[in-house]
Amino acid sequence: MPSKHTDATYAAAQSVKTLIDSNPLGRESITLLTMDIAIGRNQLQAAFKKITGRTIKRYRLEARMRAACELLIAGHMDIRMVAQKCGYRKQPKNFYRDFKDVYSVTPEEWVRKNIQSCAGKRNPDLSNDAKN
Repeated sequence: MPSKHTDATYAAAQSVKTLIDSNPLGRESITLLTMDIAIGRNQLQAAFKKITGRTIKRYRLEARMRAACELLIAGHMDIRMVAQKCGYRKQPKNFYRDFKDVYSVTPEEWVRKNIQSCAGKRNPDLSNDAKN
């Protein structure tokens, strides 16, 4: 049976995951996300990685890119506007770099692929299996 300390650490990691999932476009720092948690940063990072298989930073990036995909597929914004909405106001080329890092294709390529595959259905491929 895990110790209370371990339970608290995993609960804290789950709490951070929930915060990210509920606001994937949020720009709060990891320090701000964990301000109310009385767990060491290294312990939290280790527990988070054990739960998700990713670092907090990587998990946030992937959550942000999933949200970007949802905005792109909705078709109400062009790629530059989506980049801005996702927090890439000053460096939109970083959006392209991060998007390609997560999905192995540019946003334009992703949109072309998913607009074609979504004709008649609204379930785009938001997974990032290519990089797992």
